[in-house]
Amino acid sequence: MAEDRDEDERPAPSKASTEEKGAKEASDEEHAKRDGSDSDETAEQGPEPPYYSPGCPSTTQEEEAAAAAAAAAEPEEEGGTWANRAFLAWVLCGVGAAIIVIPLAFILLPLLFPPDEGRAADRAGGRPPLGEDQDGRPDDPIVRPSCAQTSPKISQDVSGVRDVDYPGKANTSQGSLKLYCLYNNSRYRNSDGKDFLPRHVPFALCPSLIYWSMAITNGVITSRAEKFDEKHGLYKLREISEIQLANVTGSKPANILMTLGGYPEDSGHFHLLAGNHTIRHRLVREVYVKSLNYKLNGTNVHWVTSNILDCERGLQQQRWRTLSLFLDDVLALLSLNYFPGEFLITVMIDPQDISNTEAVKVLINKANVTFLNTHLITPLQNTLKAYCETANTIAGLVMRITNNQPAENKVCASATLSLPAWTSVSEAAPVPAQPISKTEGRLAMYEVCKNAACTDANLGYQYCDVCKTKLGADDVYCAVDNKNSAQKRYHAVDKLCMVLFDMDFDNFFQPCGPNSPPDLFLRMKSYVQALNDAG
Repeated sequence: MAEDRDEDERPAPSKASTEEKGAKEASDEEHAKRDGSDSDETAEQGPEPPYYSPGCPSTTQEEEAAAAAAAAAEPEEEGGTWANRAFLAWVLCGVGAAIIVIPLAFILLPLLFPPDEGRAADRAGGRPPLGEDQDGRPDDPIVRPSCAQTSPKISQDVSGVRDVDYPGKANTSQGSLKLYCLYNNSRYRNSDGKDFLPRHVPFALCPSLIYWSMAITNGVITSRAEKFDEKHGLYKLREISEIQLANVTGSKPANILMTLGGYPEDSGHFHLLAGNHTIRHRLVREVYVKSLNYKLNGTNVHWVTSNILDCERGLQQQRWRTLSLFLDDVLALLSLNYFPGEFLITVMIDPQDISNTEAVKVLINKANVTFLNTHLITPLQNTLKAYCETANTIAGLVMRITNNQPAENKVCASATLSLPAWTSVSEAAPVPAQPISKTEGRLAMYEVCKNAACTDANLGYQYCDVCKTKLGADDVYCAVDNKNSAQKRYHAVDKLCMVLFDMDFDNFFQPCGPNSPPDLFLRMKSYVQALNDAG
């Protein structure tokens, strides 16, 4: 009751206090409006860092209602609030920066971070750079269809081939194990009807034969002359060699190698081996299976550069690496699979590639034998004397590659059994192409045998024996190697092996006249004697 009485006795508020209370309420409304406006701006701007979290207190319902009313009462400025304008400015700045920076990046990045060796040329040639997959091997290079050309085929018509025995005999003594001979299956026909077939190869003189060549397409080995190979060629070589050597005392089984490539059109198919594991492994398997089926002793790789320069641009260094990878894969397969006897893997290198001595040295270490086609090295002036002096060039090149050390018959120089011939001693006057040789400046041995005897010209050249004969009414001077001149000419390779080209240019079907030894293959015999005497 005391409390009730106190309330009743509380004095009524004065007029002044009432006015003060009204002013205070008005002030509170002013603050509420201002707070509502600020709250609205804050809502439009979004939370300031640190961002809103559920643990922070929220406003009361009355404050939210007042803020909404204030926002509705306040007119919106044209162009949106300052937050929208700020956001739009940031977007415009970002787009402008991107427009400026991205083109500059494309220009400056290649300068600041230059491409790896061998890749700048790829870009210059219009190809993307070669990458590497997880095992560090190159990715599949882009080989345009025009670069992966169809490898040449040889006439399939074997109905007119003259498969006959020729009079005379090849020397039946055992040839040199340091000598390899190349049989070119594109030249088994001769215009005079004296066809040179694999069974005419003198295995007694040359117990190691390189069969040139087979085509490759997407990792598949194909014959260039299927009917010829079935009846006379690759598929019959083991049988032919065994028949010949059966009558040679102390002979050993012949080494027979199958050549892959050899034509510029094959280059694109070799490039496909770079990063395409499927194609590379398919070719490795093909090499192994065909060597077993045809009783071969191995394979010879002859990668000739494409005649289409655009197809090789930027891929020269990659080319050596691809070849090295292929050799590694063949050796790896052989290490895991049985092969009867020793498997030989060899590489044939043309003059334009021999100068890359470091790459050649890598291949020499991996391959069983490396053939350097030094017989294709020609002088700047096509004279008889200049030709003879190329012996020094060949010697220096071979010695540089082998570091002046014997290579244990792992490196072979090459020679041709055709006869270099001129119609003048001092002038650049090579003989015109003849019906048999069909090559300017070259004669077949039996083209000379059909004419007058070739007598010593007594020119006294250090690295050549020169004989003089007649070709029609013209005097002709031929560089003919005998045992002594062959040793002189190839003095730098006396510890190495040799590969002979153009067997079909030797006197393979008849002796060379009444005053000559009654043997076939006189040119080949000179090299055999030179190698045997050199040890």
